[in-house]
Amino acid sequence: MTMHLDNLSVPCKIGDVAGGNYTEIATDGNLVSPSLTGRKIFVSAAKTDDYTLTSTDELVTFNGTDKTATLPTAVGETGRSYYIKNLNATALTVDGNASETIDGETTQSLAQWTTLAIVSDGSNWIII
Repeated sequence: MTMHLDNLSVPCKIGDVAGGNYTEIATDGNLVSPSLTGRKIFVSAAKTDDYTLTSTDELVTFNGTDKTATLPTAVGETGRSYYIKNLNATALTVDGNASETIDGETTQSLAQWTTLAIVSDGSNWIII
């Protein structure tokens, strides 16, 4: 089963709520059940066009020919992370904001099925 949770305005419960056997998902996407506390459900977005990531993105997949994923600024965003995956047979270009770099390069190229995990150091992006 695949679930996509985007911008929950209220927590939701999944399972046998009346019987007390359920998982609650908080508005921030965190699971709040005794056995799953602290685990994270990523907010995912599937893109088929060029796209600039936003502060609400976490996991973004791309499936389109010759597309570009543009990163937001890393400045002042220490610790912000993104996961970017290319589903298409053509390379996906991941472009840092303006002159910001990703592991010292202004762009990174992702082959099909490749995932890029990055985190901001407060001024640039670092591959993790």
